[in-house]
Amino acid sequence: MQSSLTRASSSHALLLLLGLATWSATLHRGFVNFDTPWMVIDNPVLGGGGLSAVRAVLWDMSFATRHALGAEYLPVRDLSVLLDLSLWPHNYLFQHLHNLALYLGLCALLLELMRSLFGRGARAWFAAALFAVHPAQVESVSWLVGRKDLLAVLFVLAAVLSWLRSGARGRGLGIALLCMLLACWSKNTAIVLPALLALLAVLHARGQRDRTWWLGWLGFGGIGLLVVLTSMAVGEQMGFLGERRGDGLLEVLIVQCRMTWHYLATFLWPGGLSVLYAEPVLRPLGQAANLVSILACVLLAVAVALCWRRRPLVSLGLSWFVIAQLPTSQLVPLQNLVSDRYLFLPSVGLAIAAAAALPSWQARRGQALTVVLSALLLVLAAVSLQRSGAWHDSVGLWSSAVASEPDLGRNHAALAGALRAAGREGEAATVLEKALARLPGDPLVLQSRGLLLMKQGREGDAEAALRGALRADPRLRRAANNLALLLHRGDRSEEALDLARQLTRTHPYYPVGLNTLGAILFDLGQLDDARIALQGSLELDA
Repeated sequence: MQSSLTRASSSHALLLLLGLATWSATLHRGFVNFDTPWMVIDNPVLGGGGLSAVRAVLWDMSFATRHALGAEYLPVRDLSVLLDLSLWPHNYLFQHLHNLALYLGLCALLLELMRSLFGRGARAWFAAALFAVHPAQVESVSWLVGRKDLLAVLFVLAAVLSWLRSGARGRGLGIALLCMLLACWSKNTAIVLPALLALLAVLHARGQRDRTWWLGWLGFGGIGLLVVLTSMAVGEQMGFLGERRGDGLLEVLIVQCRMTWHYLATFLWPGGLSVLYAEPVLRPLGQAANLVSILACVLLAVAVALCWRRRPLVSLGLSWFVIAQLPTSQLVPLQNLVSDRYLFLPSVGLAIAAAAALPSWQARRGQALTVVLSALLLVLAAVSLQRSGAWHDSVGLWSSAVASEPDLGRNHAALAGALRAAGREGEAATVLEKALARLPGDPLVLQSRGLLLMKQGREGDAEAALRGALRADPRLRRAANNLALLLHRGDRSEEALDLARQLTRTHPYYPVGLNTLGAILFDLGQLDDARIALQGSLELDA
């Protein structure tokens, strides 16, 4: 017994040391401008602190509060950020440390899960270590807004462990149900937990299934229904859902095949990681990228079927990978189609499958296998360490994004914006010139160029750039807002007013646009209308 406990503690200690070495670069005092400002730096709800903020997080479903909290109902995530802002409001080192502590904690739980699946041998430790050092996790660990991924997976693993060890009965079942609620209120992609438990019940946990066991599923279903109804209500109110990609069922399925292949390829070869990715171009449908993706998904399904009886843990891992993707699939189209963080929970399944597919550790082959796998883990850890450095500041993040995804105009525009904010306007102009040479007519690049030209006082060139951006994409709100300001400043107030009105009709919840409309109306002497617009802006930005 003592020897078993010693081995267990040694395995956890080794995993902890490996995790600390891999993710040491995430401990720094900086932050990036990708969603972090509204969530952590200047959040009007969480920044105030105190009981009023707690009440708002838990109970206030008004548009203004949900808008400030990212158009979602995630009280566990929000209370976690509120705790940081109360204890160390502008000490981002401690906030990054909080992220790292959560990650190391969930890796410890993952090791226990792997032991439940594989026993207490090297295979279980390798599976946990593969997940722990993989570069696909960089975004979730390094990004302060990635807190919701860390919390959600932490509670998902706690739920799975409690469910397995209790046989889905008694106190263990109650803990699993509570953890599901906490996981979904951290990030609602955890809604797949019951499906993962059902998968485990079929392929691994074949115990006695009495009335208590079956009643437990009603609890999971009730929590799932509550989460779905809440999420859909908030999402529809806030316009959080995106447009479905693809026309017709065939194209929707091809999009999903492309995403599944992207995540599988990223796990197998984590090069070219980016904060944003260009969405796939589907047509022509017979292009090589589509065919390769479809073939990969067919082979994935064949592997699940072939291993179902002979190597059930391989099937378990691959099925986990597929099921965990469902919340970010085209079933519920999101604004961002693909992100590294969407692989966070699915990669648990790939780690299971990879460990289950390994040959046994025996004699000399076992020694050689240990050397090879140790080298693999060290290489992955080194890549994660290097990749984490890109998340230290905004310029580094977007420079990396441009290098990985040079055909996405948003990356070039974001890099130029970061350089402009850092006072490096000359470099920002060079970035935009190169971007326009590569992506002529890209609306986001033109919008960014217009903002830079406005700052430089080149109003004629700025107007041309902003008009070009709006011709390419009439919904660009920053381009429309800044063009309205430019026109108003140039004594073309009636044209500016028409543009500002059109902007607020297209984006009725854009406080900056309402403020611009109010300012123009005020200067034109239309005081009642100006008051309404300015009041609306204040309510949204309160």
